[in-house]
Amino acid sequence: MAVIRGAQRANPDRLSIILPQTITQQPGEVQDLLIGIKNIVEYPERRTMTLADPVAYATMRLSIGASKIICFLYHTSHTLLDR
Repeated sequence: MAVIRGAQRANPDRLSIILPQTITQQPGEVQDLLIGIKNIVEYPERRTMTLADPVAYATMRLSIGASKIICFLYHTSHTLLDR
């Protein structure tokens, strides 16, 4: 959440968020933070998948289309670390 806030302050027009699933599957405080962000990509067709698979798809999309990727994870998260 701190990363999103910082990017919004720096240059909100350059902020793009790719969610592994949908906004409604994010925690309430994250949903509140996403309000007003122009560039959000959601994948409702992945709504019924467990989180690890949609994260893998999102990571693959990022690695193909981005020149730089910075990931911020909770210190207990293994979703990306295990991939």
